[in-house]
Amino acid sequence: MSHLFSRWFVALLITGPLVAQRHPHFDDGGTLAWQTTFAAAKAAAAKADKLIFVQYGRAACGNCRVLVTEVLTNGAIKQRLGEVAIGYAVDCDQPDSEIGDLLRSKIPDAKMLPFIAFLTPTGEWVNGASGFQEVDAMAGLVKEAAATPLMDAKPEVRAALAKAAAAATPAADKGDWKAVLAAARVAKQSTGRCPERVAIAAAEQKARDYAEAEFAAVLEAANAGGDLASLRKRLTTLKAPFAGEPEAADCDLGLKALPKLQFVRDVESRGNPAKDLRPKTAETFKGSRWTGLFVPPAEPADAKPAPDQPKEPNQPKEKG
Repeated sequence: MSHLFSRWFVALLITGPLVAQRHPHFDDGGTLAWQTTFAAAKAAAAKADKLIFVQYGRAACGNCRVLVTEVLTNGAIKQRLGEVAIGYAVDCDQPDSEIGDLLRSKIPDAKMLPFIAFLTPTGEWVNGASGFQEVDAMAGLVKEAAATPLMDAKPEVRAALAKAAAAATPAADKGDWKAVLAAARVAKQSTGRCPERVAIAAAEQKARDYAEAEFAAVLEAANAGGDLASLRKRLTTLKAPFAGEPEAADCDLGLKALPKLQFVRDVESRGNPAKDLRPKTAETFKGSRWTGLFVPPAEPADAKPAPDQPKEPNQPKEKG
């Protein structure tokens, strides 16, 4: 179980990042993406197939501050917690009644903030504690929660994924990315750890890696002065199997950027281009990889600076 579990969380890394939201009161150094309602926490956890980490307290609570800013950010906890959970920050003075009732029933002797808990995406109790948490104690809670069988896929889910997994692995070996991504979409319709989902995730990662390598190759070839028509064809070919995926949108943007680069090349070939030609053109693609097309070409290593203008010879002074 532990071996499958470790492979599972590696696979989770490619299921798509959550939009990071900060803790409403404290800085956790980017450990978790936080939600502030139970409904939003459940939705985020279900989307990522992760646990919900509940931190129940208030802004004026010293223990709460230490937990979020020092304990959760500790090297023994931060990475693992981020892999297995999303955060749910609860204001103990105005809690959702459902989470308040759950915490009181599961930690009946709690007397000191914060109350903390791990829940499944459907709100099932995994474990929890109350009061100040030392790093070792918190790490133990994370480890125990991560191993919960409550996050394992139900038999009917595994059955549904078996066919997709059987198709995904050979498709990835053949570079049939359309088939791989179809299997990945089937996997995203359910939650729960299982070997079938791990196999699909591994195949999906190969597809994403292939697309990244193709994008890098197009940028490198364009910056080396490569033929832009052939590079546009390469992006068009890449786009087809990734239809409906982020990579297809990236291809579309690249197909818009390459003609702009051709325009820049044409202007520069005529001599005396505007100094801001490339930066201004790049602004259209700000925030994307395609700004890299408009980096000014490097000067040749053996290029020599233009000679200085000759100075006027010193005029001989007249003798008095």
